[in-house]
Amino acid sequence: MAIITIGILSVIILLVILWLLYDYKIRNTITLDNRGYQRDGYGKLVHRNVAWKHIYSYPKYPLRFGEYDVHHKDRNKTNNSPDNLEILTRKEHKAKHGL
Repeated sequence: MAIITIGILSVIILLVILWLLYDYKIRNTITLDNRGYQRDGYGKLVHRNVAWKHIYSYPKYPLRFGEYDVHHKDRNKTNNSPDNLEILTRKEHKAKHGL
């Protein structure tokens, strides 16, 4: 009985290790989409993740994050530094681009 338990436990540990390695690879994979924006391994836009983590805060931005656009100040879509990103309403963002 103990041998079976150790075998099952070994298989579970191996599966957990494989999942962690797979998840690490996915999280650390960056690709360019067809519009030139960087996406992480989950398909999320990197500049929006950076803005969410480093810029967005409730009192300053009363709307839900999804209702804002994230603007690249230098218009370089791969420069995702927080200093280069700006959170704008859709109307403000269109005005910046002259639309």
